Amino acid sequence: MGNNLTLLICSNREGIRFSEIWRQVVQDKHLNKIVLVTQGKANFYNNHQSKVVHIKLANTGRSNAVNRGLQEVDTELVGLTDDDCYLSKDWIFQAVKVLTNQSLSMVYGQTFAYQPEKNKGKICPCTFTKKPNRYSITSQIGRHWQDVGFDNNAVIKKRVFEEIGGYKWWLGPGSIGKNAEDAEFILRALIAKHSIAYNPSMIVYHNKWLTQQEWKNAAQIYLCGGVGAYGFYGMQGIEECWTVVKSYSFDTFRNIIDEIKKFFDKPSFSLDLIKDTFANLYYLCWGLIIAFLFAIIIPIPEKEHVVRVIARE
Repeated sequence: MGNNLTLLICSNREGIRFSEIWRQVVQDKHLNKIVLVTQGKANFYNNHQSKVVHIKLANTGRSNAVNRGLQEVDTELVGLTDDDCYLSKDWIFQAVKVLTNQSLSMVYGQTFAYQPEKNKGKICPCTFTKKPNRYSITSQIGRHWQDVGFDNNAVIKKRVFEEIGGYKWWLGPGSIGKNAEDAEFILRALIAKHSIAYNPSMIVYHNKWLTQQEWKNAAQIYLCGGVGAYGFYGMQGIEECWTVVKSYSFDTFRNIIDEIKKFFDKPSFSLDLIKDTFANLYYLCWGLIIAFLFAIIIPIPEKEHVVRVIARE
Protein backbone atom coordinates (compact mmCIF):
# COMPACT_ATOMS: atom_id res chain seq x y z
CA MET A 1 0.00 0.00 0.00
CA GLY A 2 3.02 2.31 0.03
CA ASN A 3 2.73 5.50 2.06
CA ASN A 4 -1.01 5.33 1.81
CA LEU A 5 -2.40 6.37 5.18
CA THR A 6 -3.43 9.78 6.44
CA LEU A 7 -3.72 10.24 10.20
CA LEU A 8 -6.61 12.54 11.18
CA ILE A 9 -6.72 14.17 14.62
CA CYS A 10 -9.20 16.76 15.88
CA SER A 11 -8.97 18.95 18.98
CA ASN A 12 -10.56 21.96 20.64
CA ARG A 13 -8.33 22.02 23.72
CA GLU A 14 -5.32 24.18 24.40
CA GLY A 15 -2.03 22.96 25.78
CA ILE A 16 -2.05 19.61 23.99
CA ARG A 17 1.36 18.20 23.07
CA PHE A 18 0.21 16.89 19.71
CA SER A 19 3.65 15.63 18.76
CA GLU A 20 3.38 13.03 21.53
CA ILE A 21 0.34 11.50 19.83
CA TRP A 22 2.18 10.65 16.63
CA ARG A 23 5.76 10.56 17.91
CA GLN A 24 6.20 6.82 17.44
CA VAL A 25 4.60 6.63 13.98
CA VAL A 26 5.64 9.85 12.26
CA GLN A 27 8.50 8.12 10.43
CA ASP A 28 6.45 5.09 9.41
CA LYS A 29 6.86 4.42 5.68
CA HIS A 30 3.11 3.98 5.26
CA LEU A 31 2.26 7.40 6.69
CA ASN A 32 1.64 9.99 4.00
CA LYS A 33 0.65 12.92 6.20
CA ILE A 34 -1.10 14.00 9.37
CA VAL A 35 -4.19 16.21 9.17
CA LEU A 36 -4.69 18.16 12.38
CA VAL A 37 -8.03 19.98 12.59
CA THR A 38 -8.36 22.39 15.50
CA GLN A 39 -11.22 24.44 16.91
CA GLY A 40 -11.54 26.93 19.73
CA LYS A 41 -8.47 27.33 21.93
CA ALA A 42 -6.58 24.62 20.05
CA ASN A 43 -6.30 27.02 17.11
CA PHE A 44 -3.42 28.71 18.90
CA TYR A 45 -1.24 25.63 18.38
CA ASN A 46 1.87 26.33 16.30
CA ASN A 47 2.80 23.37 14.13
CA HIS A 48 6.47 22.60 13.42
CA GLN A 49 6.09 19.13 11.89
CA SER A 50 6.49 19.05 8.10
CA LYS A 51 4.13 16.09 7.71
CA VAL A 52 1.29 17.93 9.45
CA VAL A 53 -1.41 19.85 7.59
CA HIS A 54 -2.98 22.13 10.21
CA ILE A 55 -6.53 23.32 9.57
CA LYS A 56 -8.09 25.87 11.91
CA LEU A 57 -11.88 26.06 12.11
CA ALA A 58 -14.14 28.73 13.56
CA ASN A 59 -17.06 26.35 14.12
CA THR A 60 -17.62 23.72 16.81
CA GLY A 61 -18.33 19.99 16.90
CA ARG A 62 -15.95 17.08 16.44
CA SER A 63 -17.99 15.66 13.56
CA ASN A 64 -17.62 18.94 11.68
CA ALA A 65 -13.87 18.77 12.29
CA VAL A 66 -13.60 15.17 11.08
CA ASN A 67 -15.59 15.94 7.93
CA ARG A 68 -13.41 18.96 7.16
CA GLY A 69 -10.28 16.90 7.70
CA LEU A 70 -11.53 14.22 5.30
CA GLN A 71 -11.44 16.81 2.53
CA GLU A 72 -7.63 16.85 2.84
CA VAL A 73 -7.29 13.07 2.55
CA ASP A 74 -6.01 11.74 -0.76
CA THR A 75 -4.81 8.37 0.46
CA GLU A 76 -6.52 5.00 0.53
CA LEU A 77 -6.63 4.79 4.32
CA VAL A 78 -7.73 7.22 7.04
CA GLY A 79 -6.46 6.72 10.58
CA LEU A 80 -8.43 8.19 13.48
CA THR A 81 -7.41 8.83 17.07
CA ASP A 82 -8.05 11.44 19.77
CA ASP A 83 -5.98 14.28 21.15
CA ASP A 84 -5.52 12.47 24.47
CA CYS A 85 -4.19 9.23 22.95
CA TYR A 86 -0.75 7.88 22.10
CA LEU A 87 -0.20 5.52 19.17
CA SER A 88 2.06 2.48 19.56
CA LYS A 89 5.06 2.15 17.27
CA ASP A 90 3.59 -0.47 14.90
CA TRP A 91 0.03 0.89 14.95
CA ILE A 92 0.08 1.85 11.27
CA PHE A 93 1.76 -1.39 10.23
CA GLN A 94 -0.87 -3.44 12.06
CA ALA A 95 -3.69 -1.52 10.37
CA VAL A 96 -2.21 -1.70 6.88
CA LYS A 97 -1.54 -5.43 7.26
CA VAL A 98 -5.22 -6.08 7.98
CA LEU A 99 -6.66 -3.79 5.33
CA THR A 100 -4.70 -5.38 2.49
CA ASN A 101 -7.68 -7.73 2.59
CA GLN A 102 -9.99 -6.24 -0.02
CA SER A 103 -13.10 -7.62 1.68
CA LEU A 104 -12.47 -5.52 4.79
CA SER A 105 -13.39 -1.85 5.04
CA MET A 106 -12.33 -0.85 8.55
CA VAL A 107 -10.15 -2.05 11.40
CA TYR A 108 -10.36 -1.16 15.09
CA GLY A 109 -7.79 -1.96 17.73
CA GLN A 110 -7.21 -2.44 21.41
CA THR A 111 -7.17 0.69 23.60
CA PHE A 112 -5.47 0.65 27.00
CA ALA A 113 -5.52 3.17 29.82
CA TYR A 114 -2.28 5.16 29.96
CA GLN A 115 -0.26 4.77 33.17
CA PRO A 116 -3.06 3.46 35.41
CA GLU A 117 -0.59 3.05 38.25
CA LYS A 118 -0.37 6.86 38.47
CA ASN A 119 -4.14 7.35 38.49
CA LYS A 120 -5.41 5.19 41.32
CA GLY A 121 -9.09 5.71 42.11
CA LYS A 122 -9.84 7.29 38.73
CA ILE A 123 -11.54 5.89 35.63
CA CYS A 124 -10.23 5.93 32.06
CA PRO A 125 -13.17 5.91 29.62
CA CYS A 126 -13.26 4.51 26.08
CA THR A 127 -10.75 1.73 26.58
CA PHE A 128 -11.42 -1.43 24.62
CA THR A 129 -10.44 -5.06 24.59
CA LYS A 130 -12.75 -7.42 22.74
CA LYS A 131 -13.78 -10.72 24.30
CA PRO A 132 -12.38 -13.11 23.28
CA ASN A 133 -9.29 -11.00 22.65
CA ARG A 134 -8.24 -12.27 19.25
CA TYR A 135 -8.40 -11.14 15.64
CA SER A 136 -11.96 -11.23 14.38
CA ILE A 137 -14.29 -9.81 11.74
CA THR A 138 -17.69 -8.25 12.40
CA SER A 139 -20.38 -7.89 9.77
CA GLN A 140 -23.48 -7.97 11.99
CA ILE A 141 -25.01 -5.14 14.01
CA GLY A 142 -24.40 -5.47 17.72
CA ARG A 143 -23.10 -3.18 20.43
CA HIS A 144 -20.09 -1.26 19.21
CA TRP A 145 -18.54 -1.00 22.68
CA GLN A 146 -18.45 -4.81 22.81
CA ASP A 147 -18.06 -5.89 19.18
CA VAL A 148 -16.07 -3.17 17.39
CA GLY A 149 -14.41 -0.50 19.53
CA PHE A 150 -14.04 3.28 19.40
CA ASP A 151 -12.58 5.66 16.88
CA ASN A 152 -9.76 6.69 19.17
CA ASN A 153 -8.24 3.59 17.55
CA ALA A 154 -9.53 3.10 14.01
CA VAL A 155 -8.37 2.97 10.40
CA ILE A 156 -10.99 3.23 7.68
CA LYS A 157 -10.73 2.96 3.92
CA LYS A 158 -11.52 6.32 2.37
CA ARG A 159 -13.96 4.72 -0.05
CA VAL A 160 -16.28 3.99 2.88
CA PHE A 161 -16.68 7.73 3.52
CA GLU A 162 -17.14 8.28 -0.21
CA GLU A 163 -19.88 5.66 -0.33
CA ILE A 164 -21.90 6.39 2.82
CA GLY A 165 -20.86 9.92 3.82
CA GLY A 166 -18.96 11.36 6.76
CA TYR A 167 -19.87 11.83 10.41
CA LYS A 168 -23.28 13.19 11.40
CA TRP A 169 -22.96 16.84 12.46
CA TRP A 170 -25.63 16.36 15.12
CA LEU A 171 -23.69 13.71 17.04
CA GLY A 172 -20.39 13.90 18.90
CA PRO A 173 -18.74 16.36 21.31
CA GLY A 174 -19.83 19.94 20.70
CA SER A 175 -23.11 18.93 19.02
CA ILE A 176 -26.73 18.65 20.11
CA GLY A 177 -26.34 14.87 20.35
CA LYS A 178 -23.36 15.15 22.70
CA ASN A 179 -21.57 11.90 21.78
CA ALA A 180 -21.52 8.62 19.78
CA GLU A 181 -20.59 10.00 16.37
CA ASP A 182 -18.32 6.99 15.88
CA ALA A 183 -21.06 4.58 16.99
CA GLU A 184 -23.46 5.92 14.37
CA PHE A 185 -20.84 5.63 11.63
CA ILE A 186 -20.09 2.03 12.64
CA LEU A 187 -23.81 1.20 12.48
CA ARG A 188 -24.17 2.89 9.11
CA ALA A 189 -21.21 0.97 7.71
CA LEU A 190 -22.52 -2.37 8.97
CA ILE A 191 -26.01 -1.69 7.60
CA ALA A 192 -24.35 -0.88 4.26
CA LYS A 193 -22.73 -4.34 4.44
CA HIS A 194 -19.16 -3.31 5.18
CA SER A 195 -17.03 -5.70 7.23
CA ILE A 196 -15.02 -4.49 10.22
CA ALA A 197 -11.93 -6.20 11.62
CA TYR A 198 -10.60 -6.18 15.16
CA ASN A 199 -6.82 -6.40 15.53
CA PRO A 200 -5.69 -6.63 19.19
CA SER A 201 -2.11 -5.85 18.12
CA MET A 202 -3.18 -2.39 16.95
CA ILE A 203 -2.66 -0.60 20.25
CA VAL A 204 -3.45 2.90 21.48
CA TYR A 205 -3.03 4.32 24.99
CA HIS A 206 -5.74 6.65 26.29
CA ASN A 207 -4.57 9.36 28.68
CA LYS A 208 -7.87 10.60 30.06
CA TRP A 209 -8.73 10.14 33.72
CA LEU A 210 -12.00 10.96 35.45
CA THR A 211 -13.04 11.15 39.07
CA GLN A 212 -16.12 9.16 40.12
CA GLN A 213 -18.35 12.23 39.71
CA GLU A 214 -16.80 13.11 36.35
CA TRP A 215 -17.39 9.55 35.21
CA LYS A 216 -21.02 9.74 36.31
CA ASN A 217 -21.43 12.94 34.28
CA ALA A 218 -19.68 11.40 31.28
CA ALA A 219 -21.90 8.32 31.44
CA GLN A 220 -24.95 10.55 31.09
CA ILE A 221 -23.44 12.09 27.96
CA TYR A 222 -22.68 8.62 26.58
CA LEU A 223 -26.28 7.64 27.30
CA CYS A 224 -27.61 10.57 25.30
CA GLY A 225 -25.40 9.94 22.29
CA GLY A 226 -25.89 6.19 22.37
CA VAL A 227 -29.68 6.47 22.45
CA GLY A 228 -29.50 9.05 19.66
CA ALA A 229 -27.30 6.87 17.43
CA TYR A 230 -29.03 3.53 17.98
CA GLY A 231 -32.47 5.13 18.15
CA PHE A 232 -31.84 6.79 14.79
CA TYR A 233 -31.66 3.39 13.12
CA GLY A 234 -34.14 1.71 15.43
CA MET A 235 -36.76 4.21 14.27
CA GLN A 236 -35.89 3.32 10.67
CA GLY A 237 -36.76 -0.30 11.33
CA ILE A 238 -33.41 -1.83 12.30
CA GLU A 239 -34.55 -4.15 15.08
CA GLU A 240 -31.06 -4.83 16.43
CA CYS A 241 -30.63 -1.11 17.12
CA TRP A 242 -34.03 -0.81 18.76
CA THR A 243 -33.08 -3.67 21.07
CA VAL A 244 -30.07 -1.65 22.23
CA VAL A 245 -32.25 1.42 22.87
CA LYS A 246 -34.59 -0.68 24.99
CA SER A 247 -31.57 -1.96 26.91
CA TYR A 248 -30.36 1.61 27.49
CA SER A 249 -33.82 2.53 28.78
CA PHE A 250 -34.11 -0.52 31.03
CA ASP A 251 -30.67 0.08 32.54
CA THR A 252 -31.48 3.74 33.16
CA PHE A 253 -34.72 3.01 35.00
CA ARG A 254 -33.15 0.12 36.91
CA ASN A 255 -30.35 2.40 38.13
CA ILE A 256 -32.87 5.03 39.17
CA ILE A 257 -34.89 2.44 41.11
CA ASP A 258 -31.71 1.15 42.79
CA GLU A 259 -30.82 4.66 43.91
CA ILE A 260 -34.33 5.24 45.26
CA LYS A 261 -34.15 1.96 47.19
CA LYS A 262 -30.86 3.07 48.75
CA PHE A 263 -32.53 6.30 49.78
CA PHE A 264 -35.38 4.49 51.57
CA ASP A 265 -32.98 2.04 53.22
CA LYS A 266 -31.17 4.99 54.75
CA PRO A 267 -33.50 8.01 54.52
CA SER A 268 -31.74 11.33 54.16
CA PHE A 269 -32.24 14.23 51.82
CA SER A 270 -29.93 13.91 48.85
CA LEU A 271 -29.76 16.74 46.34
CA ASP A 272 -27.27 14.70 44.29
CA LEU A 273 -29.78 11.84 44.01
CA ILE A 274 -32.44 14.22 42.70
CA LYS A 275 -29.99 15.80 40.25
CA ASP A 276 -28.75 12.44 38.97
CA THR A 277 -32.26 11.08 38.57
CA PHE A 278 -33.45 14.03 36.53
CA ALA A 279 -30.18 14.14 34.54
CA ASN A 280 -30.47 10.47 33.55
CA LEU A 281 -34.10 10.91 32.49
CA TYR A 282 -33.25 14.10 30.64
CA TYR A 283 -30.41 12.57 28.63
CA LEU A 284 -32.44 9.46 27.83
CA CYS A 285 -35.35 11.56 26.57
CA TRP A 286 -33.09 13.98 24.72
CA GLY A 287 -31.41 11.08 22.92
CA LEU A 288 -34.82 9.75 21.85
CA ILE A 289 -35.88 13.20 20.65
CA ILE A 290 -32.68 13.55 18.61
CA ALA A 291 -33.23 10.11 17.09
CA PHE A 292 -36.84 10.88 16.20
CA LEU A 293 -36.00 14.30 14.78
CA PHE A 294 -33.30 13.05 12.39
CA ALA A 295 -34.84 9.68 11.53
CA ILE A 296 -38.43 10.81 10.96
CA ILE A 297 -38.72 14.59 10.63
CA ILE A 298 -35.56 15.88 8.92
CA PRO A 299 -34.73 14.28 5.54
CA ILE A 300 -31.70 12.00 5.59
CA PRO A 301 -29.07 12.85 2.94
CA GLU A 302 -29.35 10.35 0.07
CA LYS A 303 -25.81 8.99 0.38
CA GLU A 304 -26.24 8.46 4.12
CA HIS A 305 -29.67 6.86 3.87
CA VAL A 306 -28.26 3.33 3.96
CA VAL A 307 -31.46 1.76 5.29
CA ARG A 308 -33.43 2.84 2.25
CA VAL A 309 -30.62 1.87 -0.12
CA ILE A 310 -30.46 -1.66 1.33
CA ALA A 311 -34.26 -1.95 1.25
CA ARG A 312 -34.22 -1.31 -2.51
CA GLU A 313 -31.80 -4.15 -3.19
